[in-house]
Amino acid sequence: AVYQRRVRKAVVSTQSTGAFRLTMLFKLPPFQPACSIDTAKWGKHVGVEIETCLNNIYSKVVSWQRNIFKLPSGASGKAFIEEISRLTNLWTNKTNLESVSLLALHVLGPLLLQKPSRSSKNRDHIRYLTARLKKWKDGSLMICY
Repeated sequence: AVYQRRVRKAVVSTQSTGAFRLTMLFKLPPFQPACSIDTAKWGKHVGVEIETCLNNIYSKVVSWQRNIFKLPSGASGKAFIEEISRLTNLWTNKTNLESVSLLALHVLGPLLLQKPSRSSKNRDHIRYLTARLKKWKDGSLMICY
């Protein structure tokens, strides 16, 4: 025997074997392509060069050993979280950097939170994070390897 019932604009059919078949009754929204990166600018990098740099950095970062410090509290930690929010908003608001914002988000942590030395202290971490955030926002930290 086959039983049918309506569930939130979908028809679920149950056969006596227990297998489910789901038939959707609604349409998907129209496809919207990502914004073009050609006119995007990040520091001295323009267009596709940003994507190339971030891809090169990502390929290096994924092979690094995990050596990051805990996010410090205070102004530098807050600035780091604000940068994460900014990169997330670049993706959700469909900006020119939409296609690389999530890649930049994945690269941000390992690049900026890398320990300067094995015996570094929290005050060193704050100093390095502040300097690295400034370079990141200027685009000078994105060195094409």
